This record gives sequence, structure tokens and C-alpha cells, in this order.
Amino acid sequence: MEEPKVLDNEIRDLIEQINQLGEVEVPENTSVDIEEVLKEYQDDYCEAQIKEIRYGLEQMLSVEVFAKQCYNWMQMRELRLGLFSGIDVSYYENPLFTALQMREIRWGLLDQLPVEDFAKLFYIAPDMRERRIELLRRTYLERRDGYEKILPDSDTGIQVHISDDYMSAYLLIPKHIERNFTENELKNILRRYEISEQYFLNEAFGEIAGGKYRGEEVLVAQGVSPGEGRNGSYELLFEERLPGVPKITKDGRADYTNVMVAATVEKDQQIAKYHPAKKGRNGRTVTGIEVPGEVGEELKPLTGEGFYQGEKDGSYYAARNGHVSYEENGGILNVVEVLFIQKDLTRINGNVVYNGTVHVQGNVREMVTIRATKDIIIDGYVESAKLYAGNNIMIRKGMNAGNEGYIEAGGKIMGSFFEAVDMKARGSIEGSYFMNCNVDSGGKIEAKGGKARIIGGEFVAIAGVETTILGSPGKKKTSVEVGNTRAVEREYSIHKERLERVEEELAQLREARKGFMQDVDADEKKEKIMAQVLQAIKIKEMEYAEETAEVNLLEKKRAWSKKAFIRAKGTVYEGVMIAIDGMKKVIQDDMMQADFNREKIRGGK
Repeated sequence: MEEPKVLDNEIRDLIEQINQLGEVEVPENTSVDIEEVLKEYQDDYCEAQIKEIRYGLEQMLSVEVFAKQCYNWMQMRELRLGLFSGIDVSYYENPLFTALQMREIRWGLLDQLPVEDFAKLFYIAPDMRERRIELLRRTYLERRDGYEKILPDSDTGIQVHISDDYMSAYLLIPKHIERNFTENELKNILRRYEISEQYFLNEAFGEIAGGKYRGEEVLVAQGVSPGEGRNGSYELLFEERLPGVPKITKDGRADYTNVMVAATVEKDQQIAKYHPAKKGRNGRTVTGIEVPGEVGEELKPLTGEGFYQGEKDGSYYAARNGHVSYEENGGILNVVEVLFIQKDLTRINGNVVYNGTVHVQGNVREMVTIRATKDIIIDGYVESAKLYAGNNIMIRKGMNAGNEGYIEAGGKIMGSFFEAVDMKARGSIEGSYFMNCNVDSGGKIEAKGGKARIIGGEFVAIAGVETTILGSPGKKKTSVEVGNTRAVEREYSIHKERLERVEEELAQLREARKGFMQDVDADEKKEKIMAQVLQAIKIKEMEYAEETAEVNLLEKKRAWSKKAFIRAKGTVYEGVMIAIDGMKKVIQDDMMQADFNREKIRGGK
């Protein structure tokens, strides 16, 4: 099937000019003496034919095209209406076409259809109509715009306007037309232009017939837009929103005893279920074309480790006991094995290196190192140990490292308190108080509770720092720096460029895969290269997912850094140094309920 013709720029410009002109006064007198011209046809044509010739002359059309004895008055009418609409009537000038056949061809031309497909004598009018409607339906569904029509009705002068997407129809009665029209006359005009009656807005016809809106375009028919589909979705069958907020005790301290880092699941437990995408309700244009509802987008199967998929029901099950987590952005589900240590960790019973989560149910003594690819959870307290986690670190009873300990997390760090600890996290860091610590957070540093304090040390955060007390009466050296927009923007640019490069490389590999798959003469050498390409695609897809996650995180950090703040609900003591995006300020006098942001510190407040 040929591609449907599209309105070119000249025609679009013409339509715009017509719209701008609004109604156009029809001159009462023309240079043609109509009565004199009609005398030439009086003897050879019937009254109905003469009437069509008269209409053609009044409309200043080339009446010689249809003023021929080989046409009856109905055929003349179809040719006249075609000329009036500006279409090429040569497609149906053949007098062997009936008026009904001509009408189908004329409507096909108005819809910019390739009428050659049905403009044939051996098709009777109902067959032509069936083919025309089907052809219009197919072309419309392939391209649901470009169908705008502004059609002045040749008999009444009323303008019919069908919208670009065929979903709306309008009527306009020019001001120069003095006669009134009944509601039924107005509806008949729409029927003549194949507007389905079931989409008529009946209230509008009464107002137009009553003389209201003369010279104004009025919506008189409205189709039904197709409904939006529902995208596929995953239902998580484990508690994703865990208790993540510490309980504030009576003495104002934050208690992290019951704060959960991850949900625990057992082997063969159902942990997720996929709900397929659904199609929205079908719609219809004002001409009755059924428009399929939008189909929702299916999600890719979950990736990750520690689970298996059911055969039929789209469910996912834990393959082992452990902690479960879900990353929505990448569609990554993980059930991670947990190493439970049911006693204190000391330098005597050794360090821990584990591919998964480490859960120490006792204390961690001095000179111990724990490395875990996922979370580290310590139910007791920590002395001068070193903790490294790929994800979150939880220290329920706090840590006093005596300036010998270190914590580093790929996610958040949480604990009851931190004294003399150096720590760094890609996410937020929180506790009931921080004393003599050096803290670097990719999110926010927050001391929680009524007795929350940040006293002594250096604190750096992208999003902000929040506490009750900041500094101390003894002027212990305390500095707080937030924002650092330039560094975040620089890091964002680096990862954005990497993502674009990986995306380009992945596209090239996929194109190569497509070429290999279409190669019917692939030999052993090509098959080997194909295997390498497939492996490279897997690697690049993983790299793409990682870089996408990094870019998404940095986009959040960009927003955080621009709104960075330093907030103390109680007192900020004299001598505390604060900085926001490089703009520094030393507190000269004790302040109550201080709230600093970029604008305030720039203004010296």
C-alpha cells in the first residue's frame, strides 16, 4: 500500500490563511451574466441539471467540466462538489461511474487516500465504500494526524471543520448568512460529511439554531480518545519500607535498636510477582473509526542473584535464606546470603571478608576489619575497628574509635552515636550525636533527637547538616561545609559523558548482532565473532545500568547541592565555622535556632 499523502507546506499555509481570514463575504455580482450563460443549456438539460450549472456559475467554477449531457444531475453534483473542494475530479470524470461511485472517490480524495485502489468501474458503490473506509482506517491508525479539513458546504455556505486527529468537528455559520437553520438541518450537514451521529453534542445545535455564536466556530461533535494502557509492574511480596527511623528515648537520645536495614526471607519464599501490561479502552473518531487503546509497556525480567522465577505465573522465589533488596531503576532483585556472627569479634578470632551481608550479633572490638559487599549490621557497639560495606552500615549501640577507627559505606551509615571516628558514605549519615569526628557524606548528615549534638571535627555533606546543638561552649574546633556544587557538576559531567559513550558502543554492538543474525551464510569464524559480540553486549549492558544509576544519583545530588543548608534547632556556638558552596562564615556570637542557606550566607546573615 502506498504511503498516504501528507498535506504539504503550501496547503498548510493556505489552511492557516483561511483560518485567519475567518468568514469571507461572497460578492453579490460577478462578471459573469449567469442568466445569459444558462440560456445556452435551457433546451438540452433538465431543471435539476440547470440547477447544478447555476450553482457552479455562482461559485465561479469551471462548469464546462460537468455541464455535459453524458452526466445526470447527481453526477454533475458530485463533480461540482469536487471542484468546489479543490480536488482533482479527473479521477471520476468517467460518466460510466454512478453518482454514488463518484461520491466514494470524491471522499477518498478529500481524505488524501490513494483512490486508485478502489476507483474502478467493476466495484459497485457499497464495495467502494467498504474499501475506502478500510483504507482510511489503516492509514489513520498508522498516522493519526494530518487529516484536518475545512469544508465550506456548497449548498448552505456553512463551514465544517474536522480536526487534525479526527476527534472533533466544528460548525461555523458566517455572519453574512442571514437565514436561520433548524437543528435537523445542521445535523444533516454533519451527516453529509460522515460525522457519526452518536458523537453529536446535541446541546450545541440548539444554541446555534437559536442564532447564538453566529460567525464563531462551535464544537458540535466529539470522538472518544483511546485510553492509556497500564504498564507492567512488579508487586513486591516482602516488606520494602522497613522501620528506618530510630525511636527517640525519654532522655532525648535516638535508639537504633529496632531500625532494620533489609528484609529477611527464607528459601522458596515468594518475593515478587509480575503483573503484565494492559491495553486501555478503545476510542473512536467522529467519523466512527475505532482507535485501539494504548498498550502499556512491558517491563524486562528482573535481574540479580539469589532467586528463581516460576514457570507460569510470573512469580519470583528466594533461592536461599538471606536479606532481600530491590532497585527499581535497574529492575535488580537480590537475595543476599547473610553471615551471622553470634559473638563478639576480636583481633583474636579474626577479620571478616564476605561476599554478602555480615550481621554481628555482639560487639566489634579494636583492631578488627570487616569487609562486606552488601550490608554490615552490628547489634552491639564498635571500638577502633575498620568497616567497609558496599551498601549500608548499621551500628545499633554506637562507636567510639579513639581516633583509630574508620567506616566507609556505599550507602548510608547509621548508629546510636559516633565518637572520634573518621567515616565516609555515598549516602546519608545519621546518629544521635557526633563528637570529634571527621565525616564526609554524599547526602545529608543528621544528628537526631532532642539531645542531638555535633561537637568538634570536620563535617562535609552535599545536601545539608541538621542537629540540635552545633559546637560547644568551650569553642571546640567545629567546621561544617555543605553544597560543593562545582565538584558535583564536574562529577556529573564525567559520568554523563561515560554514559553517552557506553550507549553509543552498545548501539554499535547491537547493530553488529543484528547483521550477524541476518547473515544466512555465517561460517565458524563469524559464529565465533558473534559469540564475542553477545558477550560484549552483556558487559556493556551491565556498564550501562551502572552508569545510568550513577547519573541518576548525581542528578539528585545536583538538586541537593543547590538547596544545601545548615540547620541547628537549638544553639550554634561561637567559633563554629560554616561554609556553603565555598562561602565561609565564622560564628561570632552564640545563636539560637539558626538556619543557613546559600542566600543567607552570601548576604552575611
